[in-house]
Amino acid sequence: MDILVPCKGLSTGKSRLRKCLDAHERHDLCTRLLIFTLCIATRLVGVHRVHVVTSDAEVGAIVRRLGIRRIADPGFGLNEALDFARSALLSEGRTDMLMLPIDLPYVDVQALANVAACVDDVVIASDERGTGTNILLLRARACRLPFAYGDGSFAAHVAAAHAHGLSLQILRNWRLSFDIDEPTHYFQWQEDASPVHGVVDVSNVRA
Repeated sequence: MDILVPCKGLSTGKSRLRKCLDAHERHDLCTRLLIFTLCIATRLVGVHRVHVVTSDAEVGAIVRRLGIRRIADPGFGLNEALDFARSALLSEGRTDMLMLPIDLPYVDVQALANVAACVDDVVIASDERGTGTNILLLRARACRLPFAYGDGSFAAHVAAAHAHGLSLQILRNWRLSFDIDEPTHYFQWQEDASPVHGVVDVSNVRA
């Protein structure tokens, strides 16, 4: 299984948090979440099975220092970026792919291992509202399933799986459903002893 980690620019990510964090704080948060996510991903599948999809030079520099592959984001949106990266991996004979965003602060190796253990063609974990797609695993039979990230992506991905006659498993796991998308999420996370706090040392991997 390969893991695709899409990442926008560290200076432009988490714009919805501008009401509670200034630009420097959002940059620092995105950096810590990126490195945290990559540490979890590489612990599960190894460094050569993790691929970061980005057009950001700073993200690229961090990825290089971690020994992780960068796949260029062509700049037409998340769905197009993931489709481009997927095509690159399929051309190399890789099939099973897990889409992993960087804003799941409670994700851990066991939670991802539970996803990987599922044998269905498509495995999905939604966000807390049940509308967005936080985790998407595509097995070989589903490797060309259209990406539908955006408003209502969870229902769109479920519908696409059914339309293509693919087996589907929907996972309910709070570690996969909680994302930092709005200020309320950020403040809730701040009240907890998140593994991102005080554990991820970014000093050695910053660009």
